[in-house]
Amino acid sequence: MRKTIMALTMVVGLASAACGDSEPAKGVGAPEAESEAETELTVVASDFGFDLGGVGSVAPGEIQLTLENEGKQSHEAQLYRLNEGINFEQFAAAATEGETTRLPAEALAMATPGRGVTSNVDPGDSITVPAPVEAGSYAFVCHILDPESLSPHYALGMVAPLEVG
Repeated sequence: MRKTIMALTMVVGLASAACGDSEPAKGVGAPEAESEAETELTVVASDFGFDLGGVGSVAPGEIQLTLENEGKQSHEAQLYRLNEGINFEQFAAAATEGETTRLPAEALAMATPGRGVTSNVDPGDSITVPAPVEAGSYAFVCHILDPESLSPHYALGMVAPLEVG
């Protein structure tokens, strides 16, 4: 029994020594894991606005985007990348002219739809999705119609800016 324990100890020791020269796995103590870490961003939706918790910008790369719905209606948070030379105020002003779930042509001409939370999130629920973003200016938009006014949520002010870079 004693010889078996000693033999196992030697095998484990040799295996550890043999593995000692290899690089650590990505994400497990590797220096690269820190620089390539994903950004987590929580956006809280209410009727009719987004709260980014004071976050105005994130680093380029993949963000883990969580949409928490604290409103009484369903919401979404689709990301639009604003075209070069367009600022958030211009985009938001054009968006408020919308009357359907599709953004007005003027707003669509100012931005490229991207990822984000594009499915309905019911009141009290949340969802997390990956959202790769490049450097630039973005806007969160909710396209869902308000059942009372029949206006899209973005026309009621449910747009919010995000800078990447």
